[in-house]
Amino acid sequence: MKPLHTERYRGAYQALFDLVENAWSYKMYTDHEPTRKHAVALDTKACLVYSNGSIAVYDGTRLIGVLLYAKPSLKAKLLRPFKKLIMVRHIVYLLLRSQTSRKLLRSLLRLEKTYDDMLKAAKLETENQVVLFITHSDYQGKGIGKKLMQAYETYCRENKIKHFFLFTDTSCNYGYYDHNGFQRTVERDVTLLTKEKDMHMQVYLYEKRI
Repeated sequence: MKPLHTERYRGAYQALFDLVENAWSYKMYTDHEPTRKHAVALDTKACLVYSNGSIAVYDGTRLIGVLLYAKPSLKAKLLRPFKKLIMVRHIVYLLLRSQTSRKLLRSLLRLEKTYDDMLKAAKLETENQVVLFITHSDYQGKGIGKKLMQAYETYCRENKIKHFFLFTDTSCNYGYYDHNGFQRTVERDVTLLTKEKDMHMQVYLYEKRI
């Protein structure tokens, strides 16, 4: 394996799509490949819409981990409603394709509403949020996530950012945050509509002060 290097995400959409697909394939929702691809694309583009900063880890030229974050920016805030237009065709596809795709869309929207409710409960804005924090499954356990988070916290210190937050849930390794200085401040139950049965999980909002 070539030496790993950390830098700003280079912006290749397909590489980010592949990383998100590796983490959340949506196979629990549908076996229909085009529906699944639209869901992954919707998720990927939503992360791009809500973030305006990035840190990535590469193995050679391969993207193996990324952290997307939202930093304070009036321009980004004003442009966000227009940037959301890149998500419309995926939403329309899921809405019109089939009963299964509509169930998947309802699950995604339900999760988004849960995030909004938690933000209001915590009295937080979307700035200084870690929007996406994932590593490729082939590289888990190799310290990639730790490397990304350390790089982001260094960025925060250099820019006098004293606080940030993120969302996670019981389908992820949320114990990482409990052991790395984060505080769980808000939690909610949510039910997602999978292809076999409803899936109940807890969603957590973690905050960290630097």
